[in-house]
Amino acid sequence: MDTLIGQEYRTFDGKRRWELLFEDLYLVILETGVKRGRDMNLVGVSASDLRVKWVVGGEIDSPHQYDGVVQVWVRGGEVWASTWSCFNYRLNYKTGEILHREFTK
Repeated sequence: MDTLIGQEYRTFDGKRRWELLFEDLYLVILETGVKRGRDMNLVGVSASDLRVKWVVGGEIDSPHQYDGVVQVWVRGGEVWASTWSCFNYRLNYKTGEILHREFTK
């Protein structure tokens, strides 16, 4: 959901399931309420202006599936995210670009 880009951090009060401050960015997993489809639930929020800079979500083959980000971690200075359907993404934490994608199941 590109509609999240530019939103203020405080608009997610009560919807933040998990967050981590890394460098100058808050990595936030949102509780969006999506039950089916691609859940765009990981946002990168600038610590300087508290606005969403990028959004990342899961991968689906059908609108009847669900996939969204369920875990984020930092390893060796790199940001990684894992989805419900077992994809791991290595992210450019400044832009949200997926640099590497691997299926782990």
